Amino acid sequence: MEITMKEKNAISERLRAYVAKYPSQTKAAGSLKGVSVGTVSNILNGRFENISDEMFRNVAPRSEVWAHPAGRSLRRAHTRRLPRCFPTRSAGATSAG
Repeated sequence: MEITMKEKNAISERLRAYVAKYPSQTKAAGSLKGVSVGTVSNILNGRFENISDEMFRNVAPRSEVWAHPAGRSLRRAHTRRLPRCFPTRSAGATSAG
């Protein structure tokens, strides 16, 4: 089944949002297994002629699922938050010294 131009444009917009979450387009492309930097660039710039429908089908779900920051931490299987190492002061506590 052929992907319509409307669907390709929608995939392109989702990919644009996905790429915006990364510090560079190269890093975003690197996170999409089996998708080259050139393919990402072509999709973002609307150059769909040399991109197969199969590649669009490959890119579409990946750019949706992990676009949200919480999804990225699930993919990494960890977050970048550090655990609290120091106890917090309770209300009314004074410091010695």
